[in-house]
Amino acid sequence: MAERHRGLDWASTPLGDPAGWDPTLRTLAPVMLASAQPMLLVWGSERTLLYNDAYADILGQKHPDALGRDFLEVWHEIRADLEGIVAAGYRGEPVQMDDITLWMERSGYREETHFSFFYSSLRDASGAIAGFLCACTEITAQVFAERRLAQSEARHRGVLSNMEEAFVLFDAEFNFLEVNDATTRMVGLARDQMLGRNHWDIFPGTYEAAVGEMYRRVLAEGRPGSLENLHEFPDGRRCWFDVRAFPVDGGVAAFFRDVTEERKRDEEAALASERVQLALDAGA
Repeated sequence: MAERHRGLDWASTPLGDPAGWDPTLRTLAPVMLASAQPMLLVWGSERTLLYNDAYADILGQKHPDALGRDFLEVWHEIRADLEGIVAAGYRGEPVQMDDITLWMERSGYREETHFSFFYSSLRDASGAIAGFLCACTEITAQVFAERRLAQSEARHRGVLSNMEEAFVLFDAEFNFLEVNDATTRMVGLARDQMLGRNHWDIFPGTYEAAVGEMYRRVLAEGRPGSLENLHEFPDGRRCWFDVRAFPVDGGVAAFFRDVTEERKRDEEAALASERVQLALDAGA
């Protein structure tokens, strides 16, 4: 870009010949050009645009024709988004945004883009505000990745919420990373009462119990495990749970369902069968 700057006929632009540029502009233009950070400099009442190599990548097909032109004309498709920011810069107000959404046309089509940036006003030799310097970073890929992750997590939560079977996800220390609605219903605790807390603290006695041994074995050996576990809650409820645990990256995922009624029916059926057999034996 330094070579392109030197080769441009600046005399045909509102800035005129570089030999007559204001000292602030002559000083900061080379600094901007040498920066690896995407930077642009806008100067004068005509808002003449100067920029470096990194910002040229952001301009896309607008480069190299954008050099020496009105900043707002270069970005005519987002002029309405930029006018207020530019006006603030020319009033001497620093402007910082962590994420601004701009629908740009820089590659032959309209696209959603995201930027973080900081505008700093510049004064000429007389002390009057004559323009601004902007350092920016395109964060479009980051925003899209975060959006995809949020959508994926939302889908996963939707799937988990609709499951009748309880689901929990532990980290390597057996802190709760995720629980579904079925879990909260079964154990009688709200989601925020479980997330981030340790399983052994919430359910005392389970560390030494068979279910605790199974969880630790799954984590240590990296192999699934399953069992039926009897758990007594503080309110006196005694429930049998069918528990299946699986190793996941850095932790353990577990599915469980309340099989108390099934166990009761099985026990009643076994008892009835035993009584029938006793009656048959007595009549023999």
